Amino acid sequence: MRILSILVFLFTYIGFCLAAEPKQSRPLNKKDWANLDQSVTTSSAIDDLIEHELKIHNKKKTTLCSDSDFYRRVALDLTGKLPAQDNLEEFLKDKAGDKRKKLINKLLESSDFNKYWGQYWSEVIATKVSDKRGLRAYEPFQKWMTGQIKKNTPWDKVAYELITAVGKVLPSDKQGEYIGKGQTFLMLAHLGPDAPIERASEVSRIFLGIQIQCAQCHDHKSDVWKRRQFHEFAAYFARTKDEVAFSPDKNKGFGFRIFSDEKNEYMMPSLEDPLKSTLIHPKFLDGKDGPKNATDKDRRNSVAKAITSKNNPWFAAAYVNRIWGKLLGQGFCQPIDDIGPNKDFVQHKAFLRLVGAFQGMNYNNQEFIRLVLNTEAYQRNILIGETQYEHLLFAGSYPSRLDGYAFLGSLNSALGLADPSAPLLFAGNYKKQFQNEFNFDPSLPPDEVESSVAQALWMMNNSKLDQNLQSKLASFLENLLKKYPDDSQAFRALYTKVLCRLPVAFEEAKFKEYLAKTKKRNDAYEDVLWALINTTEFQSRR
Repeated sequence: MRILSILVFLFTYIGFCLAAEPKQSRPLNKKDWANLDQSVTTSSAIDDLIEHELKIHNKKKTTLCSDSDFYRRVALDLTGKLPAQDNLEEFLKDKAGDKRKKLINKLLESSDFNKYWGQYWSEVIATKVSDKRGLRAYEPFQKWMTGQIKKNTPWDKVAYELITAVGKVLPSDKQGEYIGKGQTFLMLAHLGPDAPIERASEVSRIFLGIQIQCAQCHDHKSDVWKRRQFHEFAAYFARTKDEVAFSPDKNKGFGFRIFSDEKNEYMMPSLEDPLKSTLIHPKFLDGKDGPKNATDKDRRNSVAKAITSKNNPWFAAAYVNRIWGKLLGQGFCQPIDDIGPNKDFVQHKAFLRLVGAFQGMNYNNQEFIRLVLNTEAYQRNILIGETQYEHLLFAGSYPSRLDGYAFLGSLNSALGLADPSAPLLFAGNYKKQFQNEFNFDPSLPPDEVESSVAQALWMMNNSKLDQNLQSKLASFLENLLKKYPDDSQAFRALYTKVLCRLPVAFEEAKFKEYLAKTKKRNDAYEDVLWALINTTEFQSRR
């Protein structure tokens, strides 16, 4: 009896200890969504929710980043470019308490913001393209998306346009260029007989954050989705067709068009006998029936309405998790495009509040990004975990590599080119080659984005880059050395230009030692400039 009492006590005590240790992550349930607050909130309110959770888990937050680090970070995040040196110096001298808020507003109103985020959403689609011929719609989409961002078109309207798009993308008079309905890119990224399946998967991934493609052949083994659910969702795209399209002058080449074929119907193949199949009618993922025997237009209109409805919180949740993850380095759920009923989330209260607020602001892109950037969570110093898999609960900002667009913009700025949009004085098509080499899937967690041998070789062996590093040819370096005959001043100016910060004492001492050893001032500065643009610090957002 005594032994039994001791065992009962031990099990009770262990159970109490386990219960007393709060879990950092868990899936969201219907109760979480039931009381979603759809009123607009403030950045400080979000910070309060995050900090409350940090205290529960005994996580110590970092201090706010310096003004120079903040300017660099927000400029890269919003425009894909380093700040101009004059603008940085003016910002650092400004003593106003609201100068960060003003800078955010200024950058959100810039044309560079529109271009960079048009590029970002282009890559979200392009990195999952299943038929490279569909990339003919890449540039038309980028132009269209840039226009939507400039007009601050609500996210639900953007989604609706992409899901229901019809039209053509054709060769222009300029070789290699295509024009037409850019909003067809999401549909044209997937061509052929498997297109309904691939389009359904991508629409779900981008606009719901739910990756249902694993349920195509069998019930999902680690999630709630059933095979039939997947094919019912794919049935919305059964009558969405694509075909090769030509301009009047067929010598220009060909493009594609998206159109409706009302004769087609969706058939789910049998697992037992591939020659057999079952007629499937559209049904949304929540179990609600879609239109039966309806036109392509009615089907896609129906699924677009179901996706963007405020009764469907996963639409707002997908956007919130993606944008927060891009700007802070870690999402509430990782990866940022793989959320859903069975997935683990951190900082639940802050996440749900942001989802409701995004709905409350009627899916306003700029307002939501402004809300995030003004949080202390965004403006904290960089922090990394003991392992790459540790979630920091937003106790600090998580570092990530620059995408190809931002890296190219940073190189242009660092080399002092007069036109920051010029691709290192190369021909226009070189910009594409550079971005293809240094781009990566923007939906990947930062720790899964790695540099490559090909990238390192490009930086070492590219003749044009080498020419722009030489003091005789690079106007910036030549002018800097003339302007600052004193090496301490010149070295600090170089650091400010390239890394947006002053060198620390150790770096200055090493440079003086190297300068004395080489005895050639120009060569020493060329070497330092080359070294700086190859550092992880330069090639990352911090």
